[in-house]
Amino acid sequence: MPALPAPAGILICSVELSQVAVDEALWWTLAFESTGPEDRLQDAIEATARRIGQPSVPAHLQFDLMLSGPYSEWLKKLERRRSTDRLWRQAGSRHNEA
Repeated sequence: MPALPAPAGILICSVELSQVAVDEALWWTLAFESTGPEDRLQDAIEATARRIGQPSVPAHLQFDLMLSGPYSEWLKKLERRRSTDRLWRQAGSRHNEA
């Protein structure tokens, strides 16, 4: 869902937290979308991200930047993990056949 339209000169940043189930594992995604004056959109996202990362936010709602990254990178890691799992299963079935 796109961010709400902002009144002239006002910055708004929407945050979406989603839970995703993949291969019987639960993952979380956190997405930011800002609207307002174009030259300040990045500022709105960064200010919102800093606010979420502050210690005053309850621990269960904080996020770890070391574990964050682009969605495209997460998909690549997921595919590598799936490929590795397939190789292990194939190697195990060959070993059992011998």
